[in-house]
Amino acid sequence: MLIISMKTRVTLASFIDELIYHVVLGNRFLSDAAELPDSEYKALRFINKNDEPTMRNLATFLGVSLPRTTMVAETLVKKNLVLRSHGSDRRTVHLRLTSSGEKVIAEAAEMHLELSEAILKPLSTTEREQLYTLIKKCYEQLKQTEHS
Repeated sequence: MLIISMKTRVTLASFIDELIYHVVLGNRFLSDAAELPDSEYKALRFINKNDEPTMRNLATFLGVSLPRTTMVAETLVKKNLVLRSHGSDRRTVHLRLTSSGEKVIAEAAEMHLELSEAILKPLSTTEREQLYTLIKKCYEQLKQTEHS
């Protein structure tokens, strides 16, 4: 098994950071594409990826208090991007995207694909497959660590 030196790991992390900085920041944040502050965009993406999550689910994901989450959700409701509905106990509030919210997510996803293509442009199909395999391995390890 190949052991990567600390210097190589730091250099690799710095390189990835630079790559993201030049491509993503050079082409605007995805939240800019949605014309939303980052917290609202993150909330919108979370709601899109989860089937009618609760306010508590969203608060946990965002890592903020329930009152702060309520403020974010209220803003998204006012912008006609999200709808709230009460659960069976009336204390639980569920969130779902409106058609306008779905449109914002679709537009941001298109921009994400463009940014990804800008990053991957110099790679051949084989190199892209190798990169995919390596990133997937890192992602699976990260997810496994989160659940431990």
